[in-house]
Amino acid sequence: MFLGYPIITMGKGTHLASKNIVIGEKPTRENIEKFSIELGLDKPMCKLFFWQCKNDKEVSYTNFEKLEKASKEAKYTYMCRSYDSDAHGWGIASGKLANGWIDEMLNFIG
Repeated sequence: MFLGYPIITMGKGTHLASKNIVIGEKPTRENIEKFSIELGLDKPMCKLFFWQCKNDKEVSYTNFEKLEKASKEAKYTYMCRSYDSDAHGWGIASGKLANGWIDEMLNFIG
């Protein structure tokens, strides 16, 4: 699985617009926990690759940190990359700091 600019948590540090789309403006505690990816990584299922810019103005870096912590604790095989930028939406990142992330991910996932 690979994720770029991941919306991981539906709790503190969420991307509010995404949260509202996924679970509504007044979600139950149960749905917040159910849809927070970092709370569901209890056993490794696949390799995981994710990346994000550290100062992303759209998606809080907290999401990246929570996913990295949960991946480590659940003993996932994972690779994560963060970049010193405030950019969001680089896509394939040609000519950007994250240039080459697709090849790196494909080599990692195998």
